[in-house]
Amino acid sequence: MSVYFSKQLTTHGCRYMRLIQATLALLVSLTFTTITNAQAEEQWLCTSKQTTGFAYRTGKWSEQSFTAGDIFIIKPLTQKEIKFAQDFYLGDAYSYGVFRQGSKVPYHVCDESFSGVGYLYCGDFRGFFSFNKFNLRFTHGQSGGYSSVVPGINDLTDETTDTPFLEIGTCQKL
Repeated sequence: MSVYFSKQLTTHGCRYMRLIQATLALLVSLTFTTITNAQAEEQWLCTSKQTTGFAYRTGKWSEQSFTAGDIFIIKPLTQKEIKFAQDFYLGDAYSYGVFRQGSKVPYHVCDESFSGVGYLYCGDFRGFFSFNKFNLRFTHGQSGGYSSVVPGINDLTDETTDTPFLEIGTCQKL
């Protein structure tokens, strides 16, 4: 092999190697961006369809109908929202949040992400929000002050406790 040919092969080999490295770097970058965008796109708009609960009237608890139509947004939490959740709920790791329409503060936070069967559970001392991303249904319940009372905030009497309720609804992917 001539010196000229050997030098050309080395020069072209380096160019090809740099081209391969650049291509791999681009692929890795695109894959990371796609994963990040896929998570950012995992948002749902949810509307309650039926709501029921209990209210304390005339000395006793009775069934109570409520007006359905509450609107929630389920989305991955930003770093700022995670920090808020850690301070407010005193937890460590949160992945998703449930927001009331128009609110910038999560109404419920989720300790974990979706399960293998598409189930997301978010709960705290006030209640819970559960959602399945495959059938696009949710349940939302709140025990409020009925079972979780805080002296000085909601007294221990039935007359001043919050009204517990349960609502069901559907979601659509945003």
